[in-house]
Amino acid sequence: MKYTTRLAALTSVSMVLAMSGLCLEGCGKSTSAPAAPVAAVPVPLTLTDCAVIGASVSAGCEASLPGFRTASLLEPRGHCTFASVLGTITQAADPSGGGDTMFFLNPVQIASKQLEEAHAANPRILFAVDFLFWYGYGDRMDAAARLNRLDEGLAALDAFACPIVVGDLPDMSHSGLLSRAQTPDKETLGKLNQKIAAWSSQRPRVIVIPLFETVGKAIRNEPLTFGGRSFDAAGARQLLTLSGLHVTPDGLIALAHECLSQLRQRGLLASNLTWDADAAAVMQRLIDVKKAADEAKRKPKAG
Repeated sequence: MKYTTRLAALTSVSMVLAMSGLCLEGCGKSTSAPAAPVAAVPVPLTLTDCAVIGASVSAGCEASLPGFRTASLLEPRGHCTFASVLGTITQAADPSGGGDTMFFLNPVQIASKQLEEAHAANPRILFAVDFLFWYGYGDRMDAAARLNRLDEGLAALDAFACPIVVGDLPDMSHSGLLSRAQTPDKETLGKLNQKIAAWSSQRPRVIVIPLFETVGKAIRNEPLTFGGRSFDAAGARQLLTLSGLHVTPDGLIALAHECLSQLRQRGLLASNLTWDADAAAVMQRLIDVKKAADEAKRKPKAG
């Protein structure tokens, strides 16, 4: 009995010593923290291999830069275009293509030409923010015709496998530049936007810019947040031209920033890509480019 008790005691002591040794061995080892993840190296975004298609907003119609004469409705382009704003924000070459102020005269023919050129460019991203506008607006169309034409526009865009940025359709019934016959009623406009939303929800590569909400707030002089900036009532209205149909240079800058931000949020642009988010700096570069272009036109031609 004494032997058994002594053996049990020795065994217990051995186990304690063994555990103590393990603890001492472990405590003597380095316990450095795991290495911090390496931050992704910032890379400037370029959109040279992207394309812009659309109507008068993309063409910069009525977009008048401060310090210059007012851009006319009759000019094919304003002082800056959506493509030139994207190029200025990235401080690189502009995307190919562009908008057409005369889109409304022959939407089918002009859209066909733009789509053909965009396919030939094989863009990495297709910016079509106002491309669908005249698929819902236009003369001599009842509600069914508007919805059918929009289906045609969506099908045409669906032929592009790249990321696509579109806008939903704003309510432009306030603008005196559009006739009542050109403008869908509110019920039809709602159905058109529901169709765009349903179509885009099945296509993760498609971004929809909320033009209906943004234009509505601007026209009603309501504060809004757009393109990473907050605008008070007066600032919101200044995103649109006096006609309420087109977008000012500051509106184009905010629109471009909104597009890029949403593309990154969706994972369609890498998180380490960078661009100039300073709207004032972008505006100044647009002004400088306009000044240089005007001065070049005034210089007498050699010979």
